[in-house]
Amino acid sequence: MKSLINFLSGDLDFKNPEVSGFYIVFPTKRACYYFKHLLIQKFNGQSLFFPRVLAWEEFLQKLYLEICETPKLLLPDSAKIFFLLQSLDKEKLRKDPTHLLFWGSKFLEVFEEFEKEGKLPPNLLYPPEGIPDTAQALFEELAKIYDTFKELLKEKGVLFPLQLLSEISELLLKRESELKIKGLVMAGFAALREAEKELWQKLFEVLKNTPIYLFFESNHPPHPILQETFKALKIEASLLPDNFLDRLPSKPEIKLFSFPDIESEVSKVMENLPSELKRADQVAIILPQPLTLLPLLHRLETTDLEVNITLPVSSRILPIYHLFKLLIKAQRERRGNYYLTEGILKILRFPLLRLLIQEEGLWEKILNAIKEFLKKEKPREISFEELLKIVPDLLQQELFEKVWQILFKNFENPDSPENLKNALLRVLEFLSPALQKKEEVLNETLDAFFLRGYLAFLEKEVLPLFDYSPLWKGLDFEDKKDFYLRILDFLLSQGKISLSGEPLAGVQIMGLLEARLLYFDRIILLDVNEGALPPATPLNPLLTDEIKTYLGLPIFKNELWDYYFEQILFSAPEVNLYYILTSKGKGELTGEPSRFIQKYKWLSEKNGSPLKEETFKPELKPLTRIDGIPKKDEDKEILLAYLKRGSLSRFFFETYITCPVRFYFKYLLGLDSPEEISLQDRDIGLFLHAFFEKLFGAYQGRAIYFSEITQKGKWEALFEELWKEFGFERSLDPLNLWLSEKIARASIANYLQHLYSLEREGTIKRFLILGVEKDLEYKTNLHSYDIKLWGRVDFIVKREEAFPKYCIFDFKSNPYKKPAPSALKKLLNFTPRGDFSLEELSNLQECFGKDLTNFQLIFYLFLLLKNKETLLNLESYSEVEINAGYLTPSNFKEPEKFLITKSNYKERSKFFQFLEEDFESLLDFVLTHILESPAFYFTENEEACKFCDYKSPCLNLRT
Repeated sequence: MKSLINFLSGDLDFKNPEVSGFYIVFPTKRACYYFKHLLIQKFNGQSLFFPRVLAWEEFLQKLYLEICETPKLLLPDSAKIFFLLQSLDKEKLRKDPTHLLFWGSKFLEVFEEFEKEGKLPPNLLYPPEGIPDTAQALFEELAKIYDTFKELLKEKGVLFPLQLLSEISELLLKRESELKIKGLVMAGFAALREAEKELWQKLFEVLKNTPIYLFFESNHPPHPILQETFKALKIEASLLPDNFLDRLPSKPEIKLFSFPDIESEVSKVMENLPSELKRADQVAIILPQPLTLLPLLHRLETTDLEVNITLPVSSRILPIYHLFKLLIKAQRERRGNYYLTEGILKILRFPLLRLLIQEEGLWEKILNAIKEFLKKEKPREISFEELLKIVPDLLQQELFEKVWQILFKNFENPDSPENLKNALLRVLEFLSPALQKKEEVLNETLDAFFLRGYLAFLEKEVLPLFDYSPLWKGLDFEDKKDFYLRILDFLLSQGKISLSGEPLAGVQIMGLLEARLLYFDRIILLDVNEGALPPATPLNPLLTDEIKTYLGLPIFKNELWDYYFEQILFSAPEVNLYYILTSKGKGELTGEPSRFIQKYKWLSEKNGSPLKEETFKPELKPLTRIDGIPKKDEDKEILLAYLKRGSLSRFFFETYITCPVRFYFKYLLGLDSPEEISLQDRDIGLFLHAFFEKLFGAYQGRAIYFSEITQKGKWEALFEELWKEFGFERSLDPLNLWLSEKIARASIANYLQHLYSLEREGTIKRFLILGVEKDLEYKTNLHSYDIKLWGRVDFIVKREEAFPKYCIFDFKSNPYKKPAPSALKKLLNFTPRGDFSLEELSNLQECFGKDLTNFQLIFYLFLLLKNKETLLNLESYSEVEINAGYLTPSNFKEPEKFLITKSNYKERSKFFQFLEEDFESLLDFVLTHILESPAFYFTENEEACKFCDYKSPCLNLRT
């Protein structure tokens, strides 16, 4: 590039305004950026006039607009499918849009191959056997379909980028006046296709009185691929004189490295990067394929190095793409007003929604209500009306209805392109606050970078298509709504995110093609494996070598990639080649070095200078357990976002104290446990919980007498009704059904009989139901944030015994679940050390008993005391008893188990003083530990891991 500038500086006066009529054309925009940057450096900030520096695609468009009096509308390639469908048999199209849409997209690639060669496709009367009937039928009428396709484009006055080649060639033939081009430089091109060769030759003819320079990048002698280009263009090439060269040709130092996996490869890249980069041409990391891009970028995010990327990446890596896919799938699977419950759950649980809706934990409450209902009822399909009845209160219903209207109802009747576009825009508008929040939380990191690219793709290549009516005319389907959904799915799946940045500083990351003409101090070429270099061609069953032979299309091997690889080797004084060496493939990589490496190694050995090679073998060392997952700044931002929401439940604290890594999976990664998201078989414990909820709920606010309840038929009627409602006969075999019913009846009868016995003995004089599924709240300030602490208590009762006794009960299906009264003393003596260590957290765990069995009860007691005046009508509790316990009806011997018992009664007053004065400070300490500890620690309690829902991903991280 610098040598080119040296040469042009001798012929062009960059201080003369006429130089702006001179065109310099490169294959890529990246090369244009570098040329301008280096040109400014060359003249050291002096005032100068720029020639027109354009990438090839920009040059074609500018040339077309200059020579065409009535330019056609240039559409993105994504619009081609519409015109192809309009070119097909109307009856077939009407009845079978699915197959035609798929095969139509593949035939567009066939058309493109002919257009690159400047040929017309013929009919293939005898298509190869083994391809589907739809494809065979299209092959048999290939010429007719293409002719109709081209006529349709002409009629509509539209054009696609690839067709500019033939369009400009035809216009140049008719051109009489001179072009405005005062000079032309074409630099860095190679291996022109026939349509490109034809255009170049006609352009040279028109510009025969204009200075034209062709610069090719090559060593001496020129690569065979360039020799073919010289021959096709009928030109004789010569070496650039030494006095123009920025540097004399020299042999680069080439090192070869093999790695067992991508992680090792990326680690070596990081090791070889300097701590500071002052110039844009210091280091380039070149990726033949994008498999390694994300791991590399995630590692680079941990450094202060600036990064510039020029590489097309599939949009399928983005969450928002997958949300759109789920929305389309849900509509296509819809039957009338009924949606598949599995699809609904996936959408409602989508992380972007959770990030968006943060008001008072409303969305989590809605999700919990729906998930509980689906677990219980297990419907395969469900309607909006049925879901709305599940949502607990009016405020939540309003929110749910708003979300449903946008994500579901919005797409139910896409009966026109305009409606489909509006549906898409409503979703983007709805999600926009979440997308902004995500950018704020991540401080403009990788996710935000990719997201902007995806939105640019939608604005450029998808949304405009819905406004152009000629695309949609003549597409008559039996199920028009289904077609609109399919075409939207197709358009979204074509998305490529064009990552680009001005290469003025930092690490340069680019594809192999983007590196043409550029020179660096050091190049690191990754993934030099078979399948990556040369790249594996995307499979199109209609463009096999056999079919290309039938159609008269050229078959290219790897000559062009061999040329690109050779040029990379001479694009820096130091070149590092990395490849994966494994016994089995790794993703898209085969685990074998590229044939180009094998060739270069052979040539090096033949010339007596063997290639230096270093092999990195996996370290075979015993598995060690790490303390935790290091806490990053982004993690803290997400945690602070939770505090800003202002609502924390006991689960938030309990999960962290139990295991910070479990907390990490649930609250930072947003992973629901399998139990939460799957529809399990009916659980007898859930049935028992529902039974007592209904039984006690009927008596809420008034006394209940068990002498009446236990009378024959008083509770059995409720049992029969609820048992039928649960539908156990559909999920249990006859034997288990019989046993389950017996156990459930006996559990209920046992507990009711237990209470009746206490009533009959006079131990319980009166039993008053104060609350069923009662939400308790307390607003306070923790860690400088206004926080609402809340919890839902199964039952609150007042029992008239020797003293009035207020009890909180939490229902447990496990008959052996019980509090740990002896642990209260440890809690009262606990003093935080303030070092935010794992040991400190382990000490706190012990204060709540095994498996933190006391935490839930203590948290609920704390909330109850904060509401004692309004809920219990108490100013003090000196003359009453307040307790909390677990209700386990299936434990026939001890259905009620309390936190405060005879064994710890002496600590009772001290304990309640702790709840009033110190428990809030303890919660603040836990919040501080969550935010300030250096890592999310793995729990030392092995028992807690046995039935953990995150056991599998945890093991992968821990060892």
